[in-house]
Amino acid sequence: MRVANALFFVAYLASVAVQFNDPDPLRWIAVYTAAALCCVAWDRRWGPPSAPAFVSGTALLWSAALLVAIPSDVDLGPSLTKWQMKVDGSELVREVGGLWFVAVWMAALFWRPRDK
Repeated sequence: MRVANALFFVAYLASVAVQFNDPDPLRWIAVYTAAALCCVAWDRRWGPPSAPAFVSGTALLWSAALLVAIPSDVDLGPSLTKWQMKVDGSELVREVGGLWFVAVWMAALFWRPRDK
């Protein structure tokens, strides 16, 4: 679990790094930074154990809000497999995926007791 947590920490930091050229970077930097901090806090047994649950819940609610904005005719294949986002709605699909990336691991940290 500690190795996976370290890998997610690095992935969240990498996610922060690529947000600086995004049209709306601050909220994405905030969510990925919060997830990275939860990884560190879980590993070092700092802070409230409910923090990952809060971050997970926030990411899930945010993703639900984005899901309803995705056009119904968006083809998920090119949205997820092509580097360029030429299909309308591709950015929303990827943003939802990023939020689920946060939500799932934060839920795992919440439900998995910290090592002593």
